[in-house]
Amino acid sequence: MTGAIVAVGLVVSSFGTLSGAALDSRSSAYPAYPSGDLTSADIALAAGYTGGTANHAAAGRPVVVGWLNDDADTVAYPENTAGAVLAAWLVNKYLGGIKGHPIQLDACQVNNAGDGASCAEQMVADRVKVVITGTVVDGNAAIYNTLAAAHIPVVEGNGFTTTDLAPPGKGTVVDYMPAAAGMILGLAKFIGTSRSGFGLGFAPKSIAAVYTNDTGGTTAFEELFKTDKYLKGITVHGVSVSPTADASQVQAAVTASGAAQDSVFVPLTPVAQCVSVYNALKTLGIKPTVVTTGLCFGTPLIEALGGTFPKGWYFGDYGVNYFMYDPKVAASRQLGVFIAAVHQDNPSMQYTGFAGPSFANILTITRLYNAIGVNATSSQLAKRILAFRGPQFGLSGPLKCGFEHVLPALCGDEVGVAQFDSDGRWVPVEDAYNNRLINGFPGFTP
Repeated sequence: MTGAIVAVGLVVSSFGTLSGAALDSRSSAYPAYPSGDLTSADIALAAGYTGGTANHAAAGRPVVVGWLNDDADTVAYPENTAGAVLAAWLVNKYLGGIKGHPIQLDACQVNNAGDGASCAEQMVADRVKVVITGTVVDGNAAIYNTLAAAHIPVVEGNGFTTTDLAPPGKGTVVDYMPAAAGMILGLAKFIGTSRSGFGLGFAPKSIAAVYTNDTGGTTAFEELFKTDKYLKGITVHGVSVSPTADASQVQAAVTASGAAQDSVFVPLTPVAQCVSVYNALKTLGIKPTVVTTGLCFGTPLIEALGGTFPKGWYFGDYGVNYFMYDPKVAASRQLGVFIAAVHQDNPSMQYTGFAGPSFANILTITRLYNAIGVNATSSQLAKRILAFRGPQFGLSGPLKCGFEHVLPALCGDEVGVAQFDSDGRWVPVEDAYNNRLINGFPGFTP
């Protein structure tokens, strides 16, 4: 399977490294998320969301839920599966499962071309009633067609390609996140409508967008970023690189494109190429403003900078992030439950990136199952899936499935941006923390 560019952070393998950092904002201090085990309040909060019973373990016949993800491709997203498995652990050990029954993931890896078709066929053969995806690219049309024919609803993780945004067939497909489309459009709005007090605080004349030349990266640039209405009148240089490009190759591509003079750089790349972009900028001796996705939160970038992040860089998120805790913000309080579960059950897991949203999807499916019962049919689940208006656990903003914009699978609208500022502090810029979430969809036409 070809690698995909996605719009949220990827891998941080050391839980303690980041969760213990001192964090604040421009206007008020934000502590790190609590680094202890689950508390009774954490468990009660999660049980209230799922409709389960706090501090009760599940037993008996499991309720099987389909799970598809790219765990091992050249550009893979194993943190999706880590988050989903962690959620199942929490549900089964502390939240009473689904009406007392444990939830069980029927997992299939979509790592290579053709895997999507065979994984969808596995879901049908195993008679699952609902399928949840992490991040997949190749084979997704076959996934949607096969599952639609079997009337099995799909809850997506980070849908990215045109097929994800407007899936084929007549089946039920939703994405409770803004996903890559929402993130890229939100970043374009953040940059293109910048003015005093908003966005970057200045209106850039030119932008360099560094993207990978695979399906996902090309979609990010050509369909979502380059032609976006928010960037009208701004020169956009596309810098296309390989999904395995090193710093010298990125540097050469930047020079060849004429982008070295641009005031703003936007890496739309996997984490390894975020490192390459950082090193290329350093070698070129240029210091543009950098706006990127949370994909760049990953371990390789942190290691390249000696345990920190690039100062001054802006990072997109889904309203709250893994580094600023505010218990007054509902999504941040919920994300704290996730981080406590990580600390207790699997502190070495890749807990950033899609781990949190995948954790949330499992809790939401548990909630919908609990509202119906263990013998829920695909038809009953599909109705509940379409009717769910959120907010999703640990994410910000209401859900509007297919109604506000023309991308039928997408339900989430709002994203945020935080900055690791020049003083080495995480600060919200336009986020749930300061009630300034960004919606890039109004008026959007793909």
